[in-house]
Amino acid sequence: MPDTVVNPQITDAVTQANVKVLGQAPAVGMGTIYQSVSHALAVLYQDAVTSQQQLQITAQASLTQGVMQLYSVDTASDAGPQRVETAVNDTAQALNALASTQNAQLGSEVSGQVKDAVNFAQDKVLGAIGDFAYGQRACTDAFVAALEQVGTAQHRQRMQVLQEAATAVCLSAMLKSPDQAEAYAELLERIKRLV
Repeated sequence: MPDTVVNPQITDAVTQANVKVLGQAPAVGMGTIYQSVSHALAVLYQDAVTSQQQLQITAQASLTQGVMQLYSVDTASDAGPQRVETAVNDTAQALNALASTQNAQLGSEVSGQVKDAVNFAQDKVLGAIGDFAYGQRACTDAFVAALEQVGTAQHRQRMQVLQEAATAVCLSAMLKSPDQAEAYAELLERIKRLV
């Protein structure tokens, strides 16, 4: 094999290209991790919103059914206040059960998934991602809190609709059966305290 001398400019160019590739590898790796975490959290947020929407549809259907049952109570010919009270309590219990199911689902499943995603990101990357992960966690906690507040506000609105329907039925019954006005007045006080 003949002795050949390689031009120093060529060796410098190859060496610099190799150094550039090796030097950029950590930055490219971090960028890929940031994109993966961002995508995973975006999908998580989408799933949480979809879950809340489905629970709200179920709660609205329950409220509608309860109000329909209240309006269908024939207070003039039946036992009166007891039947109205039973219908109001049944509907309120169903709405409260849906609200606690919603809060439990948002509070446990979303938070658990978020913690897992953030912990995974922190475990896979050393040091520099700590601030990024903290920011992601803070944003996610705020997002979960906002979803819970929206759910609570919607539950409160549904309970107000139920109170208005029950009050209308009671007032109608009081007009039809003035002799039972005291029992209906007591029921109206109970309706005011519905939560």
